[in-house]
Amino acid sequence: MAITNFYTVTIKLADAGANVAYADEKLDLQRESLLGGCHIHITETGTAPQRQFILHGRGQPAYGLPPHPTDDWTEPLQGEESDHLYHLLSQIEVVFSPLGTVGRDGSWNTLNIVSRGIDMQFRWWVKPPEGWGSVGAVFEYAMELARRTYLISAEA
Repeated sequence: MAITNFYTVTIKLADAGANVAYADEKLDLQRESLLGGCHIHITETGTAPQRQFILHGRGQPAYGLPPHPTDDWTEPLQGEESDHLYHLLSQIEVVFSPLGTVGRDGSWNTLNIVSRGIDMQFRWWVKPPEGWGSVGAVFEYAMELARRTYLISAEA
């Protein structure tokens, strides 16, 4: 039997405003919680020079982690983590690649970025396609933060 997980990271920048709706994400969250995976929301709460993000997660961000006492968790990111995330976001460059792969065992990975006037979604199977290295870097860093905050909140 094939094992497929769904990992979704949504990053909402402060200038997106409070009126940005996440109706599609609620549907994705319900589907993904049934199939396995993790949904991460990272919301910017402060702007330059004191950028601040808060991470909210639901699900297990990696295999082999201990069970979490609740279904979800929330942790503020440290200043250097927020700065590094914003730096990675500012470095995104994408080249369209019509070639993609899909398999039986692996993960669908999705990165959503929402800002004022910008709403981007990137989705790939297991590894980002060629030309999406900067997108993959943002996603991997967000998942690293999710694993760390998951463990911190599970111990609390």
